[in-house]
Amino acid sequence: DRDLMKQVMDQQHMIQKMIQLLASPNANEREYLKTCIHRIYGRFMDLRAEIRKKFQDYLCSVLYDEQTTDYYYGKMYSDYYQKMVYKYHGVAEILEIYGSICSGFAVPLNEQHKTFIIKVIIPL
Repeated sequence: DRDLMKQVMDQQHMIQKMIQLLASPNANEREYLKTCIHRIYGRFMDLRAEIRKKFQDYLCSVLYDEQTTDYYYGKMYSDYYQKMVYKYHGVAEILEIYGSICSGFAVPLNEQHKTFIIKVIIPL
C-alpha cells in the first residue's frame, strides 16, 4: 500500500537513514541501497524533492565538512587514512542515481536543479 509506505518513510526519516547507510564500506550493501533508493524515487513522486535534498546534503558534507566520517561512523576509525577512504563511500552510488535522474529533467531546468549542479556536481 503506497499510503502506508509513505507514512512509514516520513515518520522514521527512512530516506535520511538509507542515504547515511550508503557510507558503508560494504560494496554489496551500497549497491542494494542504491537500487532501493532509485526505486523509491521512481514510485513516490512526493518524496523526490526530499531525496534530491538529502543527496545534496550528503554530497555537500563530503565536499565541505571535515567531520563527515565522524558523523557517519562515530569514532570507530582512528587511522586518518582509513577515515579519508571511508569518507567517499556512497558518492559513486549517489552520482549514478542522480545521473539517471538528470536524464529525465525537462528543459529548461528549474532553479533547484541548477543550484545542485553549480554547488555540488561541478565542485566534485
